[in-house]
Amino acid sequence: GLGSVLGKILKMGVNLLGGAPKQ
Repeated sequence: GLGSVLGKILKMGVNLLGGAPKQ
């Protein structure tokens, strides 16, 4: 459902923020 999609996007965002080193 929609919640699943939002959760997936949120997870992707967290991965990008947590996995991308700030230089």
